[in-house]
Amino acid sequence: QAERPEQTSGDGYVSPVDFTALQEQNSDIYAWLYVPGAGISEPILQREGDSQYYLSYSSIGSMDDAGALFTENEYNSRDFSDPATVIYGKDGRSGRLFSPLQESFSSDAEIAENGEVVVYLPEEEIHYQVFAAVPFRNYHLLHYFSFKNPGRYQMFLEIVDSIRTVDAHRDQSVEVTPEDQMLILSTTRKGTRNTCYLVLAKRI
Repeated sequence: QAERPEQTSGDGYVSPVDFTALQEQNSDIYAWLYVPGAGISEPILQREGDSQYYLSYSSIGSMDDAGALFTENEYNSRDFSDPATVIYGKDGRSGRLFSPLQESFSSDAEIAENGEVVVYLPEEEIHYQVFAAVPFRNYHLLHYFSFKNPGRYQMFLEIVDSIRTVDAHRDQSVEVTPEDQMLILSTTRKGTRNTCYLVLAKRI
């Protein structure tokens, strides 16, 4: 990982990610996700007109059952300005994609220790703090909760706080309200088919 520049946006900012080279390979690559505590460093893609494409294609466009990390263009912009942005990724089972996610946030202490998340864009970088990691029903979150509605956003936060399972963790020192921008990393919950595992982070 390249050293973080002093600036995080604006004139003079230089991204540590070579987006020019990446976009020559695949123009759907528009951002980069870095979760140092989980060993995750992967491109984020978005395909116009086919949001599910990267469930079965890699970031270089080849068929791959592991897919790639992606967002849905119907629900999320590419500038991470939405109230909630969901990044989907499979459990790659080979140390890739989101396979380390659940183990890396399997306790309150690990949330505090591994909680740094950075999204790199060509002209800025955005920093987040993880505040929760929980199993969740396989809802389409952005459709069901409509986070632009503060009431629905608050309902989601209350549901997260109410989850009581051995693999549900919440850092109560991080306050989150519907006024915050939230990043949601979504993957398959290990050992199940009807639930997903969410890592939730607040933009800081």
